[in-house]
Amino acid sequence: MVTCSKPVYGPGGELLGVVGADVTLKAMNDDIINAQIGKLGYAFLIDDKGNFVARPGLSVGDKKWDESFETENLLSSDNSELRAIAEDMIAGNMGSAKCRFEDGEKYIAYAPLNCTTWSVGIVMPVDEITAPTLATKSKLVAATQDTGEYITKKVDTTQKTLICILIAMILVVASCSFLLSRMITNPIKELSKGSKVIGCGDFDHRVDVKTGDELEDLARSLNKMASDLKKYVNELVEKETKIRELEIVRLEKYSKNLERKVKLLEIKVDREKTEKAVSTITETEYFKKLRAEAADIREKREKREKT
Repeated sequence: MVTCSKPVYGPGGELLGVVGADVTLKAMNDDIINAQIGKLGYAFLIDDKGNFVARPGLSVGDKKWDESFETENLLSSDNSELRAIAEDMIAGNMGSAKCRFEDGEKYIAYAPLNCTTWSVGIVMPVDEITAPTLATKSKLVAATQDTGEYITKKVDTTQKTLICILIAMILVVASCSFLLSRMITNPIKELSKGSKVIGCGDFDHRVDVKTGDELEDLARSLNKMASDLKKYVNELVEKETKIRELEIVRLEKYSKNLERKVKLLEIKVDREKTEKAVSTITETEYFKKLRAEAADIREKREKREKT
């Protein structure tokens, strides 16, 4: 047993008596030390010499209260880690340490009892201390896996949704691009075709473009150009016709003048030939004789007239 005593003083400070109480080892073990600490944890008391005052399983056996009882001493333990913890407890320190004994690793937390020279320690298996952490870890791992699977499913769903949206957007953009290209290229093709037809000389061809934009303005300009070209060509043809008619008239006049000149030239040529022939004839002896006789006849006529 453990005997505890406390002096009692009067109002004047005089000693009135001493109050004492005997606490048996069984009472300490049953009421204090054997209090459940977790599933496998327990508490113990050692004195300032390292002797166990109380611990689970400590019993005096058949010894009586007035018989000496020698308990275990931590300082005589073969476990160096345990001895070091006992020395720190005896020194009145507070702390905790990990130690391997009783076929397992255990944590020992200890603190001094200020009212005595004893120190109380609490032994907890490492597995039991870490069990909540491991359980929490398992829960966290499971929750993480569940969250990962949920996130993966969400990512897959989102990815599929985005792919569908992307495909739909591509189809819409492709359709819009096709329609827009048709809206742009068809008028351009019509303009190109019209320009080729007009370029080949068909000024009556008209380009029909109804877009309400610059292409329609260009089509109107092309149609106006074709109309202007047709008008210009018609005017040019008329001018050319008039010029040709005038040229024909001029050529006809020139032809008539030329014909007249040719006739005159023919007459002149014939006259020259005649004169030459005549001169050739008159140069003969016969014509000389005729000229001489004609001269005699004129002289005789003149003489007659004078007389």
